[in-house]
Amino acid sequence: LDYIATTPLDKNRIAVIGSSFGGEVPIAAQDSRVKVLVLIATPSRVAVPTKDELKECQQTGYLSLLSGKRLKMAYFEDASSYDLRKAVGNSGNAKLIIHGSLDRDVPVEQAKELFEYAHEPKRLQIIQGGQHALRRNKDMESILKLILEWFQLHL
Repeated sequence: LDYIATTPLDKNRIAVIGSSFGGEVPIAAQDSRVKVLVLIATPSRVAVPTKDELKECQQTGYLSLLSGKRLKMAYFEDASSYDLRKAVGNSGNAKLIIHGSLDRDVPVEQAKELFEYAHEPKRLQIIQGGQHALRRNKDMESILKLILEWFQLHL
């Protein structure tokens, strides 16, 4: 966002799209320059590691996720200082929340919780049969259409 501020782009028309952890970051940042926020499969609460996960993290220096990605202990330490529900409620941007009904990584209830805490303008769209990544072609097509419509309304 700081870089965009140095360009000739219209600073009043900034949108951020984040998926999963990538949605947590702009919520926590609460940057007023963001006019539209699109959250895809985004948690409403930062994950708290179990005792076994903490043990793994202490032994190896990281926690391995099912996706194959790794999180260092510093992530959990930093993330624990954020309240995503409160942050999404404090932001004044237009929020489009998209979530798959069959998401096993981030339960759909968390999308409903983000929606509940968010202020208008807001929209919640549950993709029936969609999983966490929402990679089915028909999901991608409907998501793109939703996002473009949201941009037209709010940017």
